[in-house]
Amino acid sequence: MSRTAAFVAIVVYLLLPGAAGAFLAGVPLGLWGLVALALVVFTGIFFRDAKTSINWTRIAVCVAVLVAIKIGAASASMPTGWRGWYYASGDFSGRVRRSTEFIHLDATRIDRAIDFRDDYFPVYFLNEADFNRGIRREVTEPVSARWVGHVRPRTAASVTMELAVKGSASVSRDGEVVLRASTQTGSVSRTINLDAGEHALTVEYLKPADSDPLISLRGVGASGLSADLLVTPESVSPWRRRIFGFVTVAARLLDAAALAVLLSIMWRSFRAYRWRLTSPATLAAAMFGLFLVQGVVAAAPLQHRALSLSGGDDWLAYEARAREVETGGLLMRFGRPLFTGDVFYYYPGYSYFLAAVHQLSGEDPSGPTLSHFLLLFLTNVILYRTAARLFDRRIALGAIAVLIGIEELAFIRHYTVILLSENLYFSTVAWTVAALVGFISEGRRALLVSAGVAAGLSSLVRPVMMLYFLPAVAIVMIAAYRQRPHRGSVATAALLLISCWLAVTSLATIRNYLVAGSPVFIVETPARQFIFDNLPSTNGQAYMPLQPTGLASAARVLVRIAVEHPYDFGRGWLTKLGFSLGWLPLMGGSAHPELVAASAGYLFALLLLPSARAFITWPVHAFVISHLGGMVLRMPSLYGYRLILPLYLFFPMFACAVLAGAVRRAARIRTT
Repeated sequence: MSRTAAFVAIVVYLLLPGAAGAFLAGVPLGLWGLVALALVVFTGIFFRDAKTSINWTRIAVCVAVLVAIKIGAASASMPTGWRGWYYASGDFSGRVRRSTEFIHLDATRIDRAIDFRDDYFPVYFLNEADFNRGIRREVTEPVSARWVGHVRPRTAASVTMELAVKGSASVSRDGEVVLRASTQTGSVSRTINLDAGEHALTVEYLKPADSDPLISLRGVGASGLSADLLVTPESVSPWRRRIFGFVTVAARLLDAAALAVLLSIMWRSFRAYRWRLTSPATLAAAMFGLFLVQGVVAAAPLQHRALSLSGGDDWLAYEARAREVETGGLLMRFGRPLFTGDVFYYYPGYSYFLAAVHQLSGEDPSGPTLSHFLLLFLTNVILYRTAARLFDRRIALGAIAVLIGIEELAFIRHYTVILLSENLYFSTVAWTVAALVGFISEGRRALLVSAGVAAGLSSLVRPVMMLYFLPAVAIVMIAAYRQRPHRGSVATAALLLISCWLAVTSLATIRNYLVAGSPVFIVETPARQFIFDNLPSTNGQAYMPLQPTGLASAARVLVRIAVEHPYDFGRGWLTKLGFSLGWLPLMGGSAHPELVAASAGYLFALLLLPSARAFITWPVHAFVISHLGGMVLRMPSLYGYRLILPLYLFFPMFACAVLAGAVRRAARIRTT
């Protein structure tokens, strides 16, 4: 218990806001704070059985004291930086734009310094829903910004300011313009006098359309100046300026002490652990290190960059909806009154996840990028446990090794580094299947609750998961009957899964009713798209005017196409099926032998191994069949091959089972 308390205290310390200038500033954590949090959580879980000599009670009390001191230091410190108001116009017109890092501020954001160039200009709001157009909007769109900062010299002082800008900018002291610069003038500088007492400095910047952002103001507000000349976003008491240096030093020493405690725990746990090269724990630690390092390498260049996501693409839609959630629109109303908005069109689950990650890590894309790699690690851990339950630990280890190879070649290279929903869906699907396999093995009802919640989350991330609904319920009913052949037991198990699954997905239904006045289940189903994706090659346009009103009418049109054009219809479905099983050239993709090999291994396992067809494996096969059904109904080559990737989470464990069986048979033949 004391060990848990110690790690909880460390997490609280990382999350709490710190004093200005501290190393650990709290939420938003930024990339490196998120890395520290991931290391703390991993250490707390992974090394929980390590026999160390650590006095956890003493550590918990020590960190709790550090938490209390951090709260006090943050309260005594003064905020630093410029209060900025940003406008998506070239003349300060329109509404003030919002930042997700400063939700309750009566401005856009607080900037520690005014020194921005290119996509480091923090115009993150250009990824909101009303900018669904073009690319590089930080260049193409006009932006104006006004910053106000306060200084309070105790005696008269002189400050030399240098201003460089593309566009035009001015600096005012107490309402009097003291410095102007523009693209034409280049960099300008001037020494200004400040009398003793409070002064308000105002910087106004106009960036015209089709101009690279650039504004740099030097000589005022720098951290090397005395506290009296440090810029603050609001007027602060003189005593807070006087103690600012002491509080900053104390806060940094406090953070250093907290980091020393964390590093000591990690090092002592590492040394006390019984490492074996081939043990699952050792390999899990290596896998965590691999994905963490890859995530940091991918995310580090994205820090503090306001990248404009391309209009009309999924990643901008997800980001825009995440920003709407973060800035107060929990129901994604986009300013519309209740019952007058739109039902969900984009799948809602990932946008809420993205909003949560941004709240934790910050406004730039580095946090979500790192989280995708951490989700891959979590998914692989779940899949290892599933494979070990279905087969054995050696096969499970081989399956994860093969899966990592596939992920490196097909997942990470193209999709993991983009703000898409795949990695979240991978983890929730793996969780769902693992819980159902666990229920078949153990019969615990808590696993049905877990499976239902995970399946509901999966459906919110990708509604195609609902194709798994009936097969999953049927498997649970069969499993419940095998464990206890009683109608009540079967009904209870089925109702438990159904109620948990639908309780989660009903959140989208309730939202759709409140916002649009229409209780649409999850998203507006594009029934017409099912027809478009299955048109025959001859006279296909004749079916488009039929305009199906729902899934049932779309199904009738599909049956009619199949009856009237059986060859085209069958060829199309076989092509989609082959593409989904890894033969990407069938639909214009590049060859991926690793996907084909994994699919072949899965099919061979079904043919050759009774263990691959055992009842406990049915949740996996039901998901594979359901997902393949979704692929042949739609267009699996949409956006490359990312839609088919969930299948390849499960194929390697069956392929490794086939390989292990072949090795065992060869060994027996050799010994006879």
